[in-house]
Amino acid sequence: MSLNSKGIRIVFTGMVCFFLGANLLYRFCTIFGYSHFVGGLFIFLGMCSLFVILFPKYLRTFLFFFGGSFFLFGFRSYDIQSQVFETSVVFVAIAAFIVGLRSRSKRSVISPLFAFIICYAALSMLSVLLLPLGHVIRDFWLFGWKTSLFQVANAFPEVPCYSLGGINRLILFCVLARTLSRIPKTEQIYKTLFAGVFVGAVFSSFIGILDFYGVFSLAWYRKSGSLYVLNSTFMNRGWFAEFVLVATPFILIGSMSKISELWCKILLLICLVVCELALILAGARAGWVTYPLILFFCWLFFYFSKEGKFESLNLGWKDLAKIAISVPVTIVISLFLTFQVLMPLSDCLRDDSDKKKIAGYSKSSAELLKGRAFRLIQADPRGRPYTWREGFHVGRESPVFGMGYESFSWHANMLSGIPSSHFAKFHAGSAFKKIHDTPHSIYFQLFVSGGIVGLCLWFLIIGYAVTILIVDLIRNKRLLNIPVIISIISFHIYGIFQSMQYIPMIWLLIFLNLSYTMTIDATVFKEKTRRAFSVLVKICAVVVMICAFVYLFDSGSRSLAAKYGLKVYARDQGAADYFGFYSPEKWKKGTYRWIGRRALVEFRKGGLVKFDLDCRTPDVETCPVLLTITEDGKLVDRIIFTKKKAVIKYYYLVDKNGGGAHKFFFQVSRTWNPQRMGVSEDVRHLGLAVGGPEFPTHFPVEGIGFYDWEKWQGGLIPGWTGDEIKYRWMGAQAFIPIDLSSKIAYIRKYQFSDEEAHEKDGLEVFLRSLHPDVGVDPVVVEIYRDKMLWKKIVFKSKQWEKIFFDQNEIKDAKVLGFKVSRTWNPSLSGISEDGRDLGLMVVYRYGVVDKN
Repeated sequence: MSLNSKGIRIVFTGMVCFFLGANLLYRFCTIFGYSHFVGGLFIFLGMCSLFVILFPKYLRTFLFFFGGSFFLFGFRSYDIQSQVFETSVVFVAIAAFIVGLRSRSKRSVISPLFAFIICYAALSMLSVLLLPLGHVIRDFWLFGWKTSLFQVANAFPEVPCYSLGGINRLILFCVLARTLSRIPKTEQIYKTLFAGVFVGAVFSSFIGILDFYGVFSLAWYRKSGSLYVLNSTFMNRGWFAEFVLVATPFILIGSMSKISELWCKILLLICLVVCELALILAGARAGWVTYPLILFFCWLFFYFSKEGKFESLNLGWKDLAKIAISVPVTIVISLFLTFQVLMPLSDCLRDDSDKKKIAGYSKSSAELLKGRAFRLIQADPRGRPYTWREGFHVGRESPVFGMGYESFSWHANMLSGIPSSHFAKFHAGSAFKKIHDTPHSIYFQLFVSGGIVGLCLWFLIIGYAVTILIVDLIRNKRLLNIPVIISIISFHIYGIFQSMQYIPMIWLLIFLNLSYTMTIDATVFKEKTRRAFSVLVKICAVVVMICAFVYLFDSGSRSLAAKYGLKVYARDQGAADYFGFYSPEKWKKGTYRWIGRRALVEFRKGGLVKFDLDCRTPDVETCPVLLTITEDGKLVDRIIFTKKKAVIKYYYLVDKNGGGAHKFFFQVSRTWNPQRMGVSEDVRHLGLAVGGPEFPTHFPVEGIGFYDWEKWQGGLIPGWTGDEIKYRWMGAQAFIPIDLSSKIAYIRKYQFSDEEAHEKDGLEVFLRSLHPDVGVDPVVVEIYRDKMLWKKIVFKSKQWEKIFFDQNEIKDAKVLGFKVSRTWNPSLSGISEDGRDLGLMVVYRYGVVDKN
């Protein structure tokens, strides 16, 4: 199946160029400003990539160091180390892609293996339709593209953005795999790359042993890790074991060259022992179970390869005896060195003051390893069977088509809050209540992501790869096939116990193996076999198209929402009305949501609405934060925060015709990042926290939208009768309660006695605009009685305007409102240090006999 047309090549090239360019921008936005070191590393990788493009003969050297650096990136996808790793993958892919283009390679664009991979990638991409994609896109528009990219790169598994980052990673690894496979002299390139990976694994094991025995510490790099076990540079001992087990088969590359010196063979044996020592001390039970099988294959190859050639595999009793002895001897040597040589030796190297401490550490390590060994045969209620069942109960909600790529944790946290769901019932009956990030098995992870369809597609990919590697080995004697086969098998054996996708560096290893496999031409198969695989590719393509329709009609997991009687399929049922907000948080004062740069909340209730706005920006005193609030596109408030504080704001809304939604839009002048400012490990870009909306039933007696009362000292106001005058500035809009029976009490307190209030028969309001440019740009004020517009007044000067409301006009009204067309800020205008946003000066009182 070969499509070599020029049009296909141009389209494919264009898509790859766009994707790699977008990823370069993505990584620039997310890691470049993290620190000076990371920024310098980004520039260094770019320079290396450019150098290789200009001088392609150094590509192998570049790939060797790339593979040799893998041991530095044993971290989760949202950790900065993994983000740096993915950045290096982008630069390597760019260099390999351009070198491949310059070489004018004639390899086919699509091979059966690549077609299977495309089908799996397409299925994974389409499955994100099951996530709340529409809501995510609106959030991204409000957060801004830079903040949104940062959010995807740092997303935790329990949020939908994690799946988007996983999809990008999957496509990036597929692109790298394909571009490497199209470079000429591929076998030498892959030998160099795999040799680098193995050298990195041995070096990681060696320094991990030194770290374990206290020669020096790697804790500063890995930041965390299990006590009393070997972690090396990895954040988790299990991830270290994954890496070593998948990389160890590449030791066989050393036996492919014509090596006759004894010291070279001894060196390879030492490397095996070092890796074995590290795996024992890591205490990863899956590693203990898997490594003997890897040793078996390695010793098998050692005995049946000579002078770089693979001899006939005719096993006799002597051959079996050699292998049967070599495997346990290697393990025994490792155990002896661990407990009888290295531990005592490390104790001797310590001074007297440390001996007791080290002895205690060694004893704790031995006890831990003993306990881990005992648990190999004893069931652990909190171990792998528990996490596997987590994966099964999430996946059974949609067993055929899956729940969405890398969406296990999001669904698990969602379903745990639905008592009638399979997962919640399982969880409720378990004594262990923790929800894991992954189901700790690549197979259950694949099952949750793509269902039975996705699982079968993956098995097709691996089945085809192993089959063509074996057939090519038999026919063409390509020895590099052997370590690749063993590495693929090791990957999937250990994958029983770990979700290999969780660590990007580990996940890439299988794609490098598949990349090498793509260099083998399908013509090694017989014609009948090739036709069978061609039919399978077409069937897979049809199945993926069927899945596309299923995902499209179930977008946002609507079927699950309907199944469990939910408004939307989300943990927060009010989330459908919030856009540009982060997940809700429970504070002492109630539920709050952080916003980014911009945010939008929609609701259909009219009348009085309350928001609690909390600014916690650390440097707000030196650099104030401006918050602008609009309602349906009209300015309703501007708040300048000059210190950390919470502000309660009320707004009065008119019901919309037809029951339409009110749209409250928040925008802050800048955001802050808690991690980069040293406040916490939170990596989000935060604006301020918003509590609400709430809908109080009683109107505040002091009104809303006003600043504090002030004494008027500017002389007489035309038409005003009385002694002391008090006024208030309003913002963009303000409302006064005019219920004469109750809510007038506050105003009487400041203006009149009870007797005066009862003697009068109306409401008198004086308004004044002090906008500096009011003569050039008039200010319009709209006056409302309750929710109805009563009149408009245009201010063209700074004179007072008097408005009188007859008692008959206001006796049935509850609220009098004022909305100005624009506000002004004395501080920003250079008039005074007053930093408030001002609308109009308002003086009002009830009961005025003179209506003129």
